[in-house]
Amino acid sequence: MTLPMPLNYLDRVPGLDIHLSCFTGFVRAKVSLREGGIPTIPHHLQLGDRLSYPQTPFEGLFYAPELFDASQHGYDVTIQYGYLFSTADLFTEYVTHMYNKKVAATEQPELRFIYKLLLNGLYGYFGRRLFNPTTIIVNDTDLANIISRYSVSFTTELNSKYSIVTYDPSYDREKGSTIPLRPASANVAIASAITSLARCTINPFKRDPNNPVFYSDTDSIFVQFPLSDSLVGTGLGQ
Repeated sequence: MTLPMPLNYLDRVPGLDIHLSCFTGFVRAKVSLREGGIPTIPHHLQLGDRLSYPQTPFEGLFYAPELFDASQHGYDVTIQYGYLFSTADLFTEYVTHMYNKKVAATEQPELRFIYKLLLNGLYGYFGRRLFNPTTIIVNDTDLANIISRYSVSFTTELNSKYSIVTYDPSYDREKGSTIPLRPASANVAIASAITSLARCTINPFKRDPNNPVFYSDTDSIFVQFPLSDSLVGTGLGQ
């Protein structure tokens, strides 16, 4: 999140004019994994709403830096066209500030948890649905009221008095009525770019032939041998 982010859409660019090493935006392309390569580009399967990592050719819309990384490590990329974006450093100041606050709150677990949520949840805000659930901090009485009236998807206790709850305000069981949802601002380009860059960060470990990977998800990896001490810790980016 401390890297430049796509900001404003500028133009649609023909594939012949796109150089992945210096293009910021999203590219429609066909990708083919070369023989012996390790698949690192995900493909969304609508059936079952799952991700796969195909070893056969497929098409999709990809963030250009991830395609460039893939082209250097086992993939052939055929570009059809792309959507060019301007860039800006949007989050470095925010991330640094919230991280320092989280570190300073080591002896205050409730406060530290809130700073952690503010750090981890930011990028997802930009990829959320245009109509979204509500997340609030409530006391025990209000929590019981919300649980009895609405569909609750998440709740966790902060301390003996307060909890965080996420619920769908669109239908009130007590009133038996549907209420309009508030619209939400979103920028899918930002959320997609952050997720893509996260994969670029973790992919070198997946490709290491000397340290087999057993499992990996968005921000973690299970490997046969320990990683370098410089890569593991509680610091930002570790």
